Amino acid sequence: MVKKLTANEFNNVKVLVKSVFDKCVAPSYTEEGVEEFYKFVNDNEKLSSLDLWGYYIEDRLIGVIGTRDEISHISLFFVDNEFQRHSFGKKLLETVIEASNADVISVNSSPSAVNAYKYMGFVATDGEIENNGIKYVPMELAVVKANADSENLSMAELLAEEDKKLKKEKEEKERLSIEHQELLRLESQRKKQEYIEMKERRHQEYLEMKERKHQEYLEMKEKKHLEWLAEKERRANTFEDKTLTCKKCGKEWIWTASEQKFFKEKGFFRPSMCKECRASIKTINNFRR
Repeated sequence: MVKKLTANEFNNVKVLVKSVFDKCVAPSYTEEGVEEFYKFVNDNEKLSSLDLWGYYIEDRLIGVIGTRDEISHISLFFVDNEFQRHSFGKKLLETVIEASNADVISVNSSPSAVNAYKYMGFVATDGEIENNGIKYVPMELAVVKANADSENLSMAELLAEEDKKLKKEKEEKERLSIEHQELLRLESQRKKQEYIEMKERRHQEYLEMKERKHQEYLEMKEKKHLEWLAEKERRANTFEDKTLTCKKCGKEWIWTASEQKFFKEKGFFRPSMCKECRASIKTINNFRR
């Protein structure tokens, strides 16, 4: 149950605030900052200047929030370490929002509490600032009115309710996680299929290129063969005077182009002797006959 606190409850406030402060906030403060904070908390006059609300479970104070400047700035906001992350702080904040007429509620958050304030909708308006050894981050919340649930429930009922909410949030996260995993699986499958298709396409392109190059090679080979045959034919039909050596007398003689053509047309072999030696042999053969 959330209720407005009175001066009679300041001691409970101090015990709670100091307990949470020592564990969660003090490590980020200098000695000067810790001393300055304790002066503020121990000063009943300063506490009286705040609008204080406390969250009670049965007779135990588990959270406190204090505001000033007509409930437009949060000066104290602490939840017992045992009950943090169970939305008790959010309910305290909802009570302040309901009581406030401000459009924006500000707070100087300790560095360790920035994420918790962000979770409740606050936005940082500046970077980290240090003043008299106290480090803080200025943050603001745009006020949206809502009806706060302030039923007087037992500790067991409140914890059961929060556990139910946490379970529901967990199930929702698991559902989203499963959907995300399914999307990743489908995306992976799609990419795998695209890779297979690309690989097949490239293989087909490789085979086509190989076939094309082979065909070009055969055409080039055939072309060169035809050119070689044409050159061979041209050379075979081109005759020039040649100097030969007679194997009988050893004399060099000229085998003329016309004689070469004649020999080719008649199918004769290339002569190995000069005209004189051939004529001499011919005369001897005629004489023997």
